[in-house]
Amino acid sequence: METGKRKLSLFAQSMRAKRNISEAEINNSCSINTKVNEQTFGQTSVLVNGQDKDVIHQENVEKLSKMSPEEILNEQQKLLADIDPGLIEFIKSRKKNRSQPSVSESPLEETTATQTTEVKMECIPPIVSEIANKWPHMDVIEEDKLKWIEDVKPDENNKPSVEGYNARFDFEGNLLAYKEENLKIEGLYHHGEEPDRPGYTIQELLHLSRSSVQQQRMTSINTLANILHKSDTYNTFLNGPIKPQLIDNNVYLMLRFSLDDNSKPIISPTLHAMQELFVNYSDELCLDRCISMYKLKQPNLHVNMDDLKKEEKEIKDEDYVRIDLVRGSMRTDLLKRLSYILNNLHPDSIQMTNIIKILIRMARHSDEISGHIIDDEYLIKSLHATLLTHSIDIYTVQIVKLYRILFTRNIEISRYLLEHFDITCGVLGFIHNEHKGHIKLVIECFYYLSTLCMYGLKLSELSEYSPVLLTLLHAHFNLTGLDSSELDMEHCAALIYLINVISCQDKSTSTMFTDLILQCTQKWLTQSLTCPLNYTSCTMLSNALLFLIISQQTHVSMKRLISSDQFKQGLIRLSKYSWLLNGRFDKGHDSLPQLGSVPMILHKDSVFPLLNNLFIFLKNNNEEAVLLFNTCDGLIEYVRNIVISTDLSSTINHYYAAYEIQTLGSLLELYYESQCSKYDSLMHSLSLTLMSVVQHQHRHLLSPLMTSFVFEEKYFLGTLSSVTSRVEQLSIGDESRNNTILNEAITRLPQIKQYYLSRFRVSLLPNNRGNPTTLIVFEKDIEPLLPCDWVYLPILEIYNSEMEHKSRPANIDVAEITLSLQWILILETLFPQIVSKNSITARFCRLSCTFLAGKKVFLRQPS
Repeated sequence: METGKRKLSLFAQSMRAKRNISEAEINNSCSINTKVNEQTFGQTSVLVNGQDKDVIHQENVEKLSKMSPEEILNEQQKLLADIDPGLIEFIKSRKKNRSQPSVSESPLEETTATQTTEVKMECIPPIVSEIANKWPHMDVIEEDKLKWIEDVKPDENNKPSVEGYNARFDFEGNLLAYKEENLKIEGLYHHGEEPDRPGYTIQELLHLSRSSVQQQRMTSINTLANILHKSDTYNTFLNGPIKPQLIDNNVYLMLRFSLDDNSKPIISPTLHAMQELFVNYSDELCLDRCISMYKLKQPNLHVNMDDLKKEEKEIKDEDYVRIDLVRGSMRTDLLKRLSYILNNLHPDSIQMTNIIKILIRMARHSDEISGHIIDDEYLIKSLHATLLTHSIDIYTVQIVKLYRILFTRNIEISRYLLEHFDITCGVLGFIHNEHKGHIKLVIECFYYLSTLCMYGLKLSELSEYSPVLLTLLHAHFNLTGLDSSELDMEHCAALIYLINVISCQDKSTSTMFTDLILQCTQKWLTQSLTCPLNYTSCTMLSNALLFLIISQQTHVSMKRLISSDQFKQGLIRLSKYSWLLNGRFDKGHDSLPQLGSVPMILHKDSVFPLLNNLFIFLKNNNEEAVLLFNTCDGLIEYVRNIVISTDLSSTINHYYAAYEIQTLGSLLELYYESQCSKYDSLMHSLSLTLMSVVQHQHRHLLSPLMTSFVFEEKYFLGTLSSVTSRVEQLSIGDESRNNTILNEAITRLPQIKQYYLSRFRVSLLPNNRGNPTTLIVFEKDIEPLLPCDWVYLPILEIYNSEMEHKSRPANIDVAEITLSLQWILILETLFPQIVSKNSITARFCRLSCTFLAGKKVFLRQPS
């Protein structure tokens, strides 16, 4: 509505309309014929504040006075139809709270109301009062909206709950205490839940990550990335690991949505957070550290979805991500988005590094995902061009590593990459130029070439490149020792490992390195008398011994090493650093498998990298082998701990267990070749323990175990008195008869051995000694080759066969059953500590299968 005096502002018009509605409803009960005047509406407005409120009120009264009651009612109905009902209720509440005292109020009531108003005005900060009428439409002071700038009221309950409390983090991802006494952390206090506590909860950060304010999104995503980076250190303080909780709360989909933003300030923290979500930093660090010890082999970190193949298409994206994060990311076209960022948004070095680390983790998933990576031509072409055309940057080493991980998948992927996107010339250039400050890049290049050589690829180029490798080796002979820096020793170890792989493929090439590696080995063996042995120096020395084994230069004496106090101290620590004895791991969320451990076998003071190749090397020198067993008490104590351990089943089914199992197998072979007899009983017990520990990838160890140790008569006979005393301890019936039965069983050990060898003939197939087709360790490869109850397998097989063919009698050989029972008797009698690793109930149940299979097996033939 307009007046003749001046044009009203939009705000004034709005407020007048609101007031008209309220007044109309208030006076609805009054007669419509009542005259509209000042007495009806009062002397001043109850809704409008400011300098012009009286003028506006007077104009409204004059206007309404000129209108008939019907016109007023019509205008009221129009306003009620147009205005939001919620706004009408708000106006009513405002009028009720701020209404003027009525004419009938007493002076005392009026004074009280005025005092109350003044008290409320005192709560308003002075700055707000000063600027209230300085600008148009800012004359209304809304007290409710000013409460957020008040001081935080102290919480009466200042102590955390016994049951726990919400974890809060600062912007760097640090877990904060319940209260920060006498400390104000700028930017970390808020007005949400628990406003007196600093920091933000995970749920609050996830909420802020969806904010329409860019700065809030950036801050929240960056904070989530920092929390993920440090999440492993908080597991002992929280109810559960952080990363699985975030995955279950669909953090990936939130990050994937943010990644579609073309704003670099959003893309950068999102890539950082996604990299922290996908990649396990500890896993990558450990895998890079033990690469030569595990012969370039890499774990297969994928999710088995065979049971969900039929329903796979029906699973929603958000559920699919919770089942398999990497496969779920393929549904969201993550590779295409990363390719677009690489090619169109010109990411900086840190963003490039994060992208490549994500790709590395995806490549570890499966051949399927690796195939998708190399099939994305724009993606792999961009990485290929970046490495060959750009100068060295922090992401260069990650590109080389990505290629190496893709190579390990299988030889077909390797050949495809070499044919279409070969970076070998760039890799050779990095090695040849020896870029200062980029030693880790050169080390990665060595392992890149070693991986290709394992497949028999690029051999001609490397043969021509041998003089460069010889020059580098000569520099290490002059400059690198057991007391050198860790990076220098890692560089030397990687160089010698590459030379070893080349020598295995081309024996003629090894001759040019022989003399120099012999000199290096002699130098390092001399230094071992005074220099402490650590993980890196042992890796370097072990690779040198491996070369001498390959080139059959096994005449070098190891007496200095075996006799040194440094080596003996290292052997004393074997039990402490053993994975089989102390291994603990967290498999992580089901959708994102991980190795989940920093194994003690990789500790900086561990000598494990040296042992396997040392044991193999000493097989040609019985004198030094006997010296090793007679003087190194730490080694014997470690073997004894392995034998008596009852918890090996929890650690053997893991990637990190492989090297230690191989080392124990080599130790037994060395003991057998040395013809030492001092620890016959202990070594035989070790062989029995290893029977249920050997993994599928070590099936070649089973044959020497069974033929040389497990069924070897000399480990059972001993003196007659010793055998008799053990039998007497049984105290079951006639002791002389028991002795006779046991002796008869021992004399039949050759037949028992042949029987079990024939039963396990499939398992005794030798490993493929040619070039491998893959360097991936699959889940099947790390499973134990034989179950813990392997001695009962023949009985269980006969029982299962009869249960499957109930319609016809099973063909049971009584002699075979007898051999199996005799073997069980020997173990139960002479090696109770070995068989007791299976409960007595489990052993009895398996033995009872004999009575359930073949009804005539135990019936005597009629005389």
